[in-house]
Amino acid sequence: MSEPIDLVGNSMGGLVATTFAARHPERVRTLTLIGPAFFYLERVPRPLGVPLIGLYVGRVFAVPFLARVQTRDFKYPERHHGYDKKYRAQMQYKGFARAILSTIRNFPRWNAVSDLENVGRTAIPVLLVWGMDDKTIPLSLCDRVRAIIPRAEFHLIDDAAHMPHYERPDVVNPIILDFLKRR
Repeated sequence: MSEPIDLVGNSMGGLVATTFAARHPERVRTLTLIGPAFFYLERVPRPLGVPLIGLYVGRVFAVPFLARVQTRDFKYPERHHGYDKKYRAQMQYKGFARAILSTIRNFPRWNAVSDLENVGRTAIPVLLVWGMDDKTIPLSLCDRVRAIIPRAEFHLIDDAAHMPHYERPDVVNPIILDFLKRR
């Protein structure tokens, strides 16, 4: 078996990283969650849940829509011209649309609370980073995550929204590096 890894997840990636850590704690050295996407999608939008039709709607409408709205994740979207082009670049990879659609379809059935609780019962050090002005995954949800894993090291980032690592790398990068060095 290889050495345990340092796992970092932002938004939906936070959900995926937490699930991996909950299922394979022996393979995770640290877990860093940046505005993790928990608790916000209670049901799948109807067209996306229908086989074949959902895949078509997802590829033609939902996934391209995600690229157009990415700047909503920033406190100051005007500072991030061209970010949608960077997002669109990853959309060209085979399987991208299917992966996003699968996540959306399965999100309501995903037991994020159970995964968080399982991680909380492990010895995995957890770093939780949240943008003060996050509207995508509101700060009120951060309190729920912190209640489930009270030992998590928490950093609230001023003057940032859902992408604090992108908006404030001068603040977030040293926090993450220090967290990793201490482990």
